[in-house]
Amino acid sequence: MWEEVYKTCELVYGARQVKPGGVRVLQTFKDYTVDFRLKEFRKISETEPPEFIDFRSNEGADLIDEMYDAVVRILEQEA
Repeated sequence: MWEEVYKTCELVYGARQVKPGGVRVLQTFKDYTVDFRLKEFRKISETEPPEFIDFRSNEGADLIDEMYDAVVRILEQEA
């Protein structure tokens, strides 16, 4: 089930290519960089230590749930 949720979220929040064969830019959700390849959220600040949240952790699962709800709303608006 989770893989289906990840794939749905990746439709909206997955990495985007700047140009074909070029650099891929990771998207953000709630101030976290979303990395579907590593299955983690990251937050890097100049004043605080880096924060890494695995998708499968409790906090990561909560963020994925929120992201999924946002993706469903976005996709419904586009339909």
